[in-house]
Amino acid sequence: MKVMKKMFLISVNLFTAILFVNILNAQVAGSLDLSFDPQDNYILSDVNESVQLPDGKIMVVGEFSNVGGNTNMNKIAKLNSNGTPATDFISSVSAPSLNSASFKLYCLALQSDGKVLIGGNFTNYSGFVRNKIVRIYQDGTIDSSFDPGSGFTGILSRVKDIKIQQDGKILVAGDFTSFNGNNLSGIIRLNQDGSLDSSFTPQTGIYQFQINSIDIQSDGKIIAGGPFAYIGSVNVRIVRFNNDGTIDSTFNPNANGSATNINRVLVQTDGKVLIAGQFSSLNGNQNIKNIARVDSNGIIDPDFIVGSNPGGMIHDIHLDANGKIVVVGTFATWNNSPSNRIVRLNSNGTFDSEFNSGNGTNNGIYCVTNQADGKYLIGGGFTQYNNIYRYSFARLNGDGTNDILDNYYNEYNSYPNPFNESLTIESGNIIQNISISDISGKIIFNKSNNLPIIKINTTDWKTGVYFIKVNNQTNKIIK
Repeated sequence: MKVMKKMFLISVNLFTAILFVNILNAQVAGSLDLSFDPQDNYILSDVNESVQLPDGKIMVVGEFSNVGGNTNMNKIAKLNSNGTPATDFISSVSAPSLNSASFKLYCLALQSDGKVLIGGNFTNYSGFVRNKIVRIYQDGTIDSSFDPGSGFTGILSRVKDIKIQQDGKILVAGDFTSFNGNNLSGIIRLNQDGSLDSSFTPQTGIYQFQINSIDIQSDGKIIAGGPFAYIGSVNVRIVRFNNDGTIDSTFNPNANGSATNINRVLVQTDGKVLIAGQFSSLNGNQNIKNIARVDSNGIIDPDFIVGSNPGGMIHDIHLDANGKIVVVGTFATWNNSPSNRIVRLNSNGTFDSEFNSGNGTNNGIYCVTNQADGKYLIGGGFTQYNNIYRYSFARLNGDGTNDILDNYYNEYNSYPNPFNESLTIESGNIIQNISISDISGKIIFNKSNNLPIIKINTTDWKTGVYFIKVNNQTNKIIK
């Protein structure tokens, strides 16, 4: 009897240990977040971009015609924080001249006031003419105060990327040759009401005029990438515009090769620029393929060492609050090892072995971003993640630092909250590193401090919600 009882206790302890290990494994960075489960509300076609809203819900855009049969979520959807469809959202976007397979939304951008800009190849929204760009409220109703006029006309025109400047003006990039009757190719800037900002006059002469991705430097200059062969007489696939739209000829990384396409450019807080897509050389260096980093002058960063080229196209990259780089695309290998469309790199480009995606996805991943809690949102054309069914959209665990407090964390204090022109962060211990990101997950401040207090000038920051990460602990603040 004692022997049987002892064996039973051993079995129970072993089961508990196995269960404990499995729970720990489930929280490994890169593992599927099982608490995010759409259940039967599947997105049965590609997701091209997503953003977390201030209330924790998630907006996604893509090529799907419904979510779980709900046709009020056609090409654009709003999800609860657990992945199920939100009931407080109805969209009405259409493109009568296009068939369903050709009708797509490509991008969205969250303003500091909570309104959302949407870009694609549509022509109408809620009965209003809105050629390729519209601004909506978070319940899906149109913001009629944003009026782009006739917008981007032409059946083949499409908006691929939208970025919002610190002053609230709106940069729009894509595949177009005119806006509201003006001959403008590839990139324009709009005022907050949707009218054309005439102070931004991009240089004409874009050959293969599509721009896929834009990002803004701290000095207001704009990095742009795409499949274009040149703009004017310089710049192959990557260009930097001055704030007035003229070309900055001092920046010319020159990506080249057959089928060259830049899908994403991303400006780091230190001014260096990450470039990703499909290319076989950069500035003549044929050892650099598909991903690279350059300094503010466009010169290759020798400290960013990826190794052998990724085995396929990169569609998106995201810089998280720890300075690590999540890379997604259609590649199946990385450094000659299986990676199945997602990897995470350290800040120097080396492979981050702490990120474990298992078998990854069974098809392409087209977008990646962070939630405020550090978890990753991925979208694409997949149906499985690590052999678990997740249709087109999934959430992955970050590094386990997911607890966010509204005002105070036990190791440091940030004040005032709300803040205006300055923000002070104070701790009883040394603050080794601090990073601050906005609601979209973009890092706007990052610094190694090694002091117990730091004061930050926030005069130029937009109003909205921000997240401070100090020594791996996160705190929410509001301006």
